[in-house]
Amino acid sequence: MKDNEFDSIINNLHDARVFGFLIERDYYSPDMSFILYVQIFSTYDFELDNYSLEKGLLIFESAKIKKLSIVDDLYGGQFFIISIQYEKNCEDGYDFIFTFNDPAINLTLSAKKIRLKCSGNIKKVEVQYLETNWSELLE
Repeated sequence: MKDNEFDSIINNLHDARVFGFLIERDYYSPDMSFILYVQIFSTYDFELDNYSLEKGLLIFESAKIKKLSIVDDLYGGQFFIISIQYEKNCEDGYDFIFTFNDPAINLTLSAKKIRLKCSGNIKKVEVQYLETNWSELLE
């Protein structure tokens, strides 16, 4: 992947809410995918309480978890991605270092490729929550 492809994906994830993660292993190979389940804020106007929300899966292919730690959940599961830094490494492709709204949460991983699979179902709502339509995400 080229850096501008990473930047395009990462720019969509600023302030994305993280609802959970999955680890997917291929039975026939040592490869693992690390998947973050996120809610993306396409556009928002905090003053008017108007949000455009979409669910998505951020998929890191051929991934290795270097650091995953949640020391305390002071925000009741309300984890937001502030930034994702990445840098090329010789062994595994790229290192991805996440910064969240809570410093007690740490995630650093390496992967050869990332993809963002969005539901395609953007809703304009007055609350910061959107129900998941799993059929659109898991096709």
